[in-house]
Amino acid sequence: MKHLQSINKYLLTYRYRLLAGILFIVLSNFFGVLAPVFIRSGIDLVLHNAKLISAYDQTLIPPGILDNFYSGVLYFSMLTIILAFMRGVFLFFMRQTIIVMSRYIEYDQKNELFAKYQSLDVLFYKKNFTGDLMTRLTEDISKVRMYYGPGLMYTINLLVLTMLVSYQMIRVSGTLAFWSMLPLPLMLICIFYINRKLESMSAAIQTKLSALNTFVQESFSGIRVIKAFVRQTVFTKEFEQSCADYRKRSLALVKLEAIYFPVIAFLVGLSIVLTIYVGGQLVKAGQISPGVIVEFVIYINMVAWPFAAVGWVTALVQQAAVSQGRINEFLRMDSSLKNGHQAIQNFQKQIQLERVSFTYPETGIMALKNVSFNITSGSKVAIVGRTGSGKSTLAMLLTRAFDPDQGTITIDGIPINQLNMQDYRKLISLVPQDVFIFSDTIKSNILFGSERRDLEEATYFAKLAYLHHDVADFNEQYETLVGERGVTLSGGQKQRLAIARALARKPKIVILDDALSAVDTVTETQLMRNLYEVISGTVILITHRVSSIQDFDNIIVLEQGQVAEQGTHEQLMSNKAAYYNLVQDQHT
Repeated sequence: MKHLQSINKYLLTYRYRLLAGILFIVLSNFFGVLAPVFIRSGIDLVLHNAKLISAYDQTLIPPGILDNFYSGVLYFSMLTIILAFMRGVFLFFMRQTIIVMSRYIEYDQKNELFAKYQSLDVLFYKKNFTGDLMTRLTEDISKVRMYYGPGLMYTINLLVLTMLVSYQMIRVSGTLAFWSMLPLPLMLICIFYINRKLESMSAAIQTKLSALNTFVQESFSGIRVIKAFVRQTVFTKEFEQSCADYRKRSLALVKLEAIYFPVIAFLVGLSIVLTIYVGGQLVKAGQISPGVIVEFVIYINMVAWPFAAVGWVTALVQQAAVSQGRINEFLRMDSSLKNGHQAIQNFQKQIQLERVSFTYPETGIMALKNVSFNITSGSKVAIVGRTGSGKSTLAMLLTRAFDPDQGTITIDGIPINQLNMQDYRKLISLVPQDVFIFSDTIKSNILFGSERRDLEEATYFAKLAYLHHDVADFNEQYETLVGERGVTLSGGQKQRLAIARALARKPKIVILDDALSAVDTVTETQLMRNLYEVISGTVILITHRVSSIQDFDNIIVLEQGQVAEQGTHEQLMSNKAAYYNLVQDQHT
């Protein structure tokens, strides 16, 4: 329950809607409780006049008695209808304030959690599954909304209605009120007993749902691999087993919740029986009128549904507490990368890495060890090495996706962890190994980071990335939808689209992390020539190929996370060391 305290700030924000909703709850219940009073009076009037009429011969009944009888019945009937109408009006406004408030809070919560997702570092996404992130953003927030929407509304309604009904019943007859309300404490005891088992079951169900969503998301994302390896049957069986487990847990929860309603139905029936029996004795003793029995039966039925809803609301509260706990878990997280405050608008001198080391925390693998080198502004630098040598880790450190465990990275003499991250990253465009394409048009993907949105801009950078000829063959050309993660494009087309997107930002530094692995040598040569012609800034090419880097200003060779050597192509070839061996292996 303590987890739900974190949403009090939202209730404070929308306090006027909440207070208005509470006022409408009070007014609707006031008119609801008032109606049985007039029904009691109407019934007593009917019974009283029936006695008077029965005392006369049918032909000798005074006209005044009949007139009073009909006018009295009409009067109490009209009052009951008016009160029912007024109650309905305020019930409408009650829902329009509290339920609408819950939708506003849901909107705010989703924005807050999504903003938190955006602020967290890459390591967070390595540790958590996409399906689980989506479940917390959708399913969990929806469950919390049910708590501060319908759950809160019905709870306040029950409290107000119980107080008004109890007051009215005690005011009319304390004895009959005692016997009529005697089963209610038993109902609450039963609810409390069952409630203790709900929370753990709700938590297990939410965890299972997250795992199920993750499995489905990965199955859809990897559908090509699943089909290529003919594993559809295996995945279908795993999905069936997961669904069966989720169904089993959900049915167990449903069975537990279902106990509420038979218990409530029995206790409400017991309350009505006690009301009629004890009320009959009191009428016989002349302490109350017969209409009071009808009034009390109506009151019992009025509170029956709110008390029946206690079980449902209790389940809502337990599920919301579990869900809010899962949401709070991420909201309390902070990025391991602390944003600096120093602004930077340009890159003029050099990037310097000094004794940089980095170990992946989730695996314990040391990817880089005591790496030191300089990158001069405007130069073209290649970082080469065999698989697993730490090339991509360098790209992540240069873009400050991670901070090094040891050593420093500076740009123009300023440590990058002291810079405003947004300012620093605006200087850089990264084309990663694993290219991500949004399920949008080709034009929108190219201009994703650009301020301009016109077709000419997209076409210009597509030509630079050697992509324009491919796009021209599509029916919709630059308005072609590429599907989820660019599924309609080939690997080479996706890489070239990502390069065009990186260039469209007009960055000071371009980092290509094995971004040409899916294109042929001719296309690679032409593309690199285009890059040399248009990029006046710094180019950092991370690759395991050596065919396109011979003209680079500096080539840095990595081996097992360390700088083995660096220099120009000619210098490294003359050394006949790591780079020479790499070239010879590729030529062979």
